[in-house]
Amino acid sequence: MSDNPSSQEEMPVLSFLMRSLVIDNERQRERKRTVTARLMVFLDDGGVMNDNSIRALQWQRLVSEFFVPLLGGPAEAWTHANRVVADRLFEPVAWRRRVQAAPDYGSFERAYQVEWLQGMCELVGVGTPPEPACQHATSASTVPLRSLS
Repeated sequence: MSDNPSSQEEMPVLSFLMRSLVIDNERQRERKRTVTARLMVFLDDGGVMNDNSIRALQWQRLVSEFFVPLLGGPAEAWTHANRVVADRLFEPVAWRRRVQAAPDYGSFERAYQVEWLQGMCELVGVGTPPEPACQHATSASTVPLRSLS
């Protein structure tokens, strides 16, 4: 320690600043370890952002355009099958059963998509692809269709 009084007076301030820097560094490290949640916004567009009666007709036409070259069968059969299977999937008891059976949203979505394609294939009279291929086909079919909404 110096005998200079101004130097001694500065020591408590310097000590405080050093402690603050250490605390700030610890907080910074803690923040880096903390996972921050991303903001996610889910929009319910059915009947809110577009007209479901128009979209349903577009969807049915596009479903048939997608699956006819991929799995075969007549376009009209795919259009009809989509309507029938969608009604079946959205029936409240079936919907509740599917939701309760799924441990998470990903499982729910996969089961829903597979059930949708399997049901349509059965009505169209074409073979149903194995489950991984069903998931791939339904994912590929809904990406371009969802972009229309």
